[in-house]
Amino acid sequence: MPLVARAFYALQDTKTPVIVSVVALVVNIVLSVVLIRPFGLIGLALAYVVAGLINFSVLIFILGERLGSLQSAKIVSTTLKIMLAAIPAGLIMYGALQVLAPVVNMDTFMGVFIQGVGAGLAGVITYAFLAHALNLPEMLYAVNWLKLAWQKLRSQAG
Repeated sequence: MPLVARAFYALQDTKTPVIVSVVALVVNIVLSVVLIRPFGLIGLALAYVVAGLINFSVLIFILGERLGSLQSAKIVSTTLKIMLAAIPAGLIMYGALQVLAPVVNMDTFMGVFIQGVGAGLAGVITYAFLAHALNLPEMLYAVNWLKLAWQKLRSQAG
């Protein structure tokens, strides 16, 4: 969001980011009060994320309206797709942490390392699968980059 706010500053507009941020702050406070009882600390995190997403989306939309050539709908759509892939991936990682904790010795470095790597791999695989299913162009870029890196490694080894 700081980058988007700086775009407004470059347009000599300091008021719009402040107004939108104040609205997002109010949304954050209201959602925090509403969500703290049913969800506890997770409710606070959820309120923060929703307020941040509102702040970002509104600023991008207004910036797109002013500049005319900014594809704000595509940016917001891509951001939502990334969130749709990231949230389940995070939940899978958390679940993997819980599943692996009783299996490995959590009092040793190796046990904690195995738990972290296992949960991380579960999250990365989940995110990659969902990003591919959601047709995120960034996923295609990552796959192409990995293919190129693999080809370079193979050509250097052989």
